[in-house]
Amino acid sequence: MRRPERRALLWLFPCWNAALLLAVPSAAAAHTGPLAPYRWVSPPSEVAAANTPPLSRQADLPAQRDRLLATDVWTGDLQATLALSETVLPARDRVAVSIAITPLDAAGLGAVPAPLSADGNAYDIALRDGDADVGPLATPGRVILDVPHQATAVLFSPDGTRWTRLTPTSTSASQVEATFGGPGFYLAATDHTLLGAPNGSSGVSGPLLAALVVLPVLACAGLVLLGRRSIGQRTGSDATPNRA
Repeated sequence: MRRPERRALLWLFPCWNAALLLAVPSAAAAHTGPLAPYRWVSPPSEVAAANTPPLSRQADLPAQRDRLLATDVWTGDLQATLALSETVLPARDRVAVSIAITPLDAAGLGAVPAPLSADGNAYDIALRDGDADVGPLATPGRVILDVPHQATAVLFSPDGTRWTRLTPTSTSASQVEATFGGPGFYLAATDHTLLGAPNGSSGVSGPLLAALVVLPVLACAGLVLLGRRSIGQRTGSDATPNRA
């Protein structure tokens, strides 16, 4: 193989890697495993063997005749925490309001709006005042969710079918916080690409991946054929007798 062809072959692979990142920017940030330990209802395949099921929480919260008192409540694994402010309730005789925080598989609920992907479990947070559900709170609280990836939003749905995007009030690498306006379904979400994410995920398409794999192979084959032809031409030239 001649020197220019060898040089082209040496440049092929780094150039292809750069082309991959330019053609599919999300591939550079694609996630292949959790950033922190996380308990999944339905874990991704890469962490399924080591997964521990998440915990729920049921409790009675202190209340008075006309109000719910400020209090914090959390699941046993601390993956979901609710910080309630003192808020007005319809006046009636009561001493407590019951709460239930239940982790759910996000893939079993409504589709996450694009371009977001579900980031961990969804949580069904129910508040009951005797036999009735508590409606929207007069004074909102805060919901804090642990996440396996960097979350960029919190989604809310009153019935688990259609989501409303909430702006986070605080975020970190493993936690996100948003306003808790009342009972319903809460789900952390991210706009980062999560490979293999089951619900509302975005990723690299199959045809594009195939092209990115096949094209370099074809280019290599072309360079090899060029090298062989060059060798054949030199061999033929050397075998031609000189005429006097």
